[in-house]
Amino acid sequence: MSPPARHGPRPGISPTALSAAYARHAPSYDADFFDQQRPKILGLAAAARAEFGPAIDLGAGTGLVARLTGRAVVSVDLCAPMLGFAPGSRVVADMWALPFADAVFAEAWCVTALIDPGDHRPPLLEAARVLQPGGLLRLSVLQTMRPETVETAIISAGFVITHRLVLGVDRGFLARALPR
Repeated sequence: MSPPARHGPRPGISPTALSAAYARHAPSYDADFFDQQRPKILGLAAAARAEFGPAIDLGAGTGLVARLTGRAVVSVDLCAPMLGFAPGSRVVADMWALPFADAVFAEAWCVTALIDPGDHRPPLLEAARVLQPGGLLRLSVLQTMRPETVETAIISAGFVITHRLVLGVDRGFLARALPR
């Protein structure tokens, strides 16, 4: 499991409850959500070329980013049953406390994984921490989230937003990690 959260207590649903909820849907997740997730992932992929170096997918679920882009990624999710469907490297962990050293990834994906209400800065701080300076964040969030709130969280976590995208039912952002 993940180390304790570096950014204080995690609000909203507990990681254990969240994992259990997704575990029940793991076998049918792709059948239920593939058509919804595919345009978001392909839209984020088309917005900028892939970075040279290791990539991480935060909240990877069943590994749709790896499967749809053909990109080798380290898939990270709270739910082991979901990760059981993901190709390649898989790590069961919480985005609030990633078990990786600083500056090890060139690219981070986070597709509709920031679903808890409240402050999205802690998982974005973790993404910035594990990204190399200048590393690329590909992020999508639900359209129902206020864009200015999301943008403030991205910027305050140590990123510069380079692209804003409309991805169907999501908003997309490409951002570069600032040097720490």
